[in-house]
This record gives sequence, structure tokens and C-alpha cells, in this order.
Amino acid sequence: MKIWMKNFFYTTGIISLVSLVTLLTLYLWMPSYYENKLKKEATSKTEELISSFEKKSFDEIKHIIDSSLDFNYAYKLLDKNGNLLSESFPNTSTFFIFDDQKNTEELTKEPSSKELITTFPGLIIQRKSFKDKEGTEYTLVTEIYSQPISDAKRVLLDLAPYIIGISLLLGMIAALIYSKLSTKRIRLVSENTRKMVDFEQDVTCHISGKDEISDLANDITHLNDTLKEAIHSLEKEVDKRKEAEKNKAYFVQSAAHELKTPVAIMSGLVEGMSLNIGKYQDHETYLKKCQELLNQQTKLISEITSVYKLTESVNKKKSLEKVNLKDLISPLIEANKLLPNQGKKDFLLNISEDSVLVNPEDLTRILSNIINNAYRYSFDQSQIKITYQQKMITIENNCIPLEEDILMKIFDPFYRPDFARNRNDGGSGLGLFFVKQLADFYQYEISFTPNRENTGMVFKINL
Repeated sequence: MKIWMKNFFYTTGIISLVSLVTLLTLYLWMPSYYENKLKKEATSKTEELISSFEKKSFDEIKHIIDSSLDFNYAYKLLDKNGNLLSESFPNTSTFFIFDDQKNTEELTKEPSSKELITTFPGLIIQRKSFKDKEGTEYTLVTEIYSQPISDAKRVLLDLAPYIIGISLLLGMIAALIYSKLSTKRIRLVSENTRKMVDFEQDVTCHISGKDEISDLANDITHLNDTLKEAIHSLEKEVDKRKEAEKNKAYFVQSAAHELKTPVAIMSGLVEGMSLNIGKYQDHETYLKKCQELLNQQTKLISEITSVYKLTESVNKKKSLEKVNLKDLISPLIEANKLLPNQGKKDFLLNISEDSVLVNPEDLTRILSNIINNAYRYSFDQSQIKITYQQKMITIENNCIPLEEDILMKIFDPFYRPDFARNRNDGGSGLGLFFVKQLADFYQYEISFTPNRENTGMVFKINL
């Protein structure tokens, strides 16, 4: 059964029950309420009239009573012996009906207290004693006629079926309207949720209001947005993994090529020496060359192993911490100044913000490679500028600007420009490759371009 139908039946039942309870309450409670109301009115009228007798003589009091004409009330003035002295309606019997002689005699009977309310069938009597200004004691009797309440109860019973029927009909109409309106937003939430399950684009579940339904709709929208973000993050992670696997395969392929060429050269040298062909008869000279090649290969294999391990660790989650950028860069500058055969070069450090939130170990690896390249390839007597502003680290040097075709390959593994082919001077070509891997992992934006004057190169890292 749908929610709106449940609401309809529940609401109809509640309205019907309330109507029956209300009708039954009126039937049972109305007589006592009516009687209590008349008693209060009689008491109020008596108090009001007696207050007007204050400091007045008997004649003045009698005049007030005689002039107090009211169809619903009758006033009688009795002396302390119960004798009738005055009344507001001389023909009281035409307005009030007594069941027996006992009730009539009760009017002239001495009251048991100074204030007493007595109820007869169809008649409510209020008695209260007072004194005039001479100190003579009198009794004021107030009579109020009550209509037979049984007639009203009988009429109420006669009308009960109509009242119940009309209440039930109106209740059903109201319940139907309420059920439809109250479940409208729930249906909207259900429809949007089904669209979200089908991954339809640009689906929201915003419902106006400040109740539980609007809270539920907002929670569903938030859950859907969170789910989309999670899926997007997973897709990015999958793409990153695929890219990492692709880079790893490319790295292994490049490493194999780098290792294969020197091995082929050494194989040719050894074969020439073993056959004593021509110049290869000088075993001492070519053994030294083989030794140099082996040393280079050993160094290259060590670098490949180190870079491969670092590449594997790049994909692992690492903690970030606030570090002083100047304290991190200064040791790198001092280490480069100790390099031999580099001429006289200077550093200019301009850091506007000292603290940065990074992984200090990986940022050190990135900056170490870049600063070392900037220092080694700078002109003699030149200056390397290192600045940090608005999360941007800039390293600029004076050197021969790189051509566009070189810049397109500069981050490839084992790539070395022609001027850096010598491994004793130009390195293995793995430094900038690893810089790119780390930058991609931390989502740092990097750029390597000639400066404006085309007199050097500028490396930028946006943290």
C-alpha cells in the first residue's frame, strides 16, 4: 500500500474518532456545565444586588428589589423569621414550576448558613443574608429558572447521525487532500533518487522546507555528491595507476636500452681483444676502456635501482608537515657551491613566506635536482635566483636556452640533450624524470621555459 493511501486511512480514522469523542463529550458534559454556569450567574447576580444595598434603609432596599425586573431572575426579600417582605415578580408561579409543596416551603425556611445554594428540578436558588444600615438582618433569595437539559440531549442524539456523517465526509475529503499534498515531496525524493541510481547527470534532490523530508532530501543530495566525488577520485586513481604502469613500462624499456648499448660496446671490445685484431691487440688500453664502461654501468644500474624504488614509493600515501622553506633550500645551495670545476656562481634567495605544508623529503628531492641542474649549466660569474611567492617556487639561471624540441622530451627517462651526453658531466637523464613523477603525485604544476630575455631558463613549481 502506498504512503498516501496509508495517510488517508489513518487521517480519516483519527478525524472520525475525534468527532465521536467530541459528540460523546458534549452529550455527557453539557448538563453539568449548564448547571454550573447558572449557579455562577445566580451567585454573581446576588453579590451584585447585595452590594447595592450597602448603607441603605429598608425602604430603599425594598425599592431596589421591586424595580429589579428580569425575565430570567426573581428576587425575594425575607426577614430573619422567613416572612416575605418584597419580591421582583409578584406572580412568580407563572415563571417557575415547583415539583411539590415541600419546595415552596423551602423558600420561607430559615437558612442553615448565611450563604447557601439550593437546586430544585428546573430551579436554582441562591440565598444570602445581609444587614441594612440600621443593623436589621434580612435574607435575599435569588431564583433562576433552568430549561430542561434533557430536551437538548435528545436533540443532540437526533442530530448525531447527521453530525457524524458530515464530519466523516469532510474528514475524508480533508484526509485525501492532506495525503496527496504530504506525500508529494516524498514522491519527488523517490523519483530523483531513482535517477541518481541510474547515474543521470545534473540530478539534485533539493526540497523546500525545514522538516524531516527536506533534511532527508538534502542528505540524499549530499550522499549523491559524495558518491560522485568518490567515483571521480577512483577514476582519477585508476588513470593515475594506468599512467604509472605505462611510465614504469617505458622506464624499464628505456633502462634496458641504456644498459644494452654499453654492453654491446664492451662485447665488441672483448671480442676484438680475444681475436687480437688490429688495434685491439693493445689489451691494456682497451681493458681500461672496458673498466670505465663497467664503472659507468655500475653507477647507472645503481641510479636506475634507486629511481625505480623511489618511483614505487611515489604512489604511497605520505604525510605533510609545515617546514621552513629557507631552512630546506639553504643546505642544497651550500652543497652545490662545493662542486668542483663550476667556476664562480652565486645564489640569490628571496622567500616571502617561510612556512609551507609539504612532504619535506620529496620536496628536497625535487629542489635538489632542479637547483643542481641550474647550477651546473649556468654561465660562469652568473647568478641563480630562487624566489617563493604565493605558493610558487621559481628557480632562474643564466644559460643557453633550450630549444622547443628538447623541452618536449626533457622529462623523459634517460633523455639527455647533446651537450649533456657525457655521463661524467651530464648525468643519467633520470633526475627530471623523477621530478615529474613526484610533481604529478602531489599535483604540483611545473613548467620549464626560457626567461623573457631569452638569456636563461626558468623552472616554476606551483605548490
